[in-house]
Amino acid sequence: MRRFIFGILLIILLFQFSHAGFLHSWGVKFGLNIGYRKFDDWGSLLTDKDKNIGFNAVFFLELIDIDNLNLLTEVQYKMLRMNERYFGNSDSPDVEVWNLNGLDYLSFPILLKIGYPIKNIIPFLCSGPRLDMLLKVHYDKLEHFNRDLADEFKRVVFGFDIGGGIKIKIGENLCITPEFRFCIDITKSKGIYHDSASNRAYLFMLGFNL
Repeated sequence: MRRFIFGILLIILLFQFSHAGFLHSWGVKFGLNIGYRKFDDWGSLLTDKDKNIGFNAVFFLELIDIDNLNLLTEVQYKMLRMNERYFGNSDSPDVEVWNLNGLDYLSFPILLKIGYPIKNIIPFLCSGPRLDMLLKVHYDKLEHFNRDLADEFKRVVFGFDIGGGIKIKIGENLCITPEFRFCIDITKSKGIYHDSASNRAYLFMLGFNL
């Protein structure tokens, strides 16, 4: 709950900042992501892993407009979904212990965006740092599992986003923007119990500038 309140306060702060005359545009984005975790060492417990599809919802502001160069700030609810199956220790390798199903984050990317106008469309590239705040860990407790897996994940993760898209003008006040983005974590999301790893995600979003 505190993280959601923080996100709402940040949106209010960004709107107050925009009143100073720096606001270029604002809007919302919705989309899907394909998330997974990159392991340093697969370890002895992880036996199987698959990518899965999650959901994204984004509120954004584009600040400043200098020769088609913008500062893109976002508050993003990101549901990373994956299937990771873990088994018991070396003394009982046939005992299934838990399945990790997903991670929910409240994300705050700050991206530099550069576009090239061509009539009613603007192809663009964007990149920049990102801060993720963990909201929830989704997992199934199975046999002989006696600890809280959520406690093993870091509450704050730093990452980097890079991507691009096409902004399409429809009328005077509305634009739609299909966008692709690759998200990589710089710090580890989890670093104990034989599965030190960082998150990765491919984002496919459709934005609406208002």
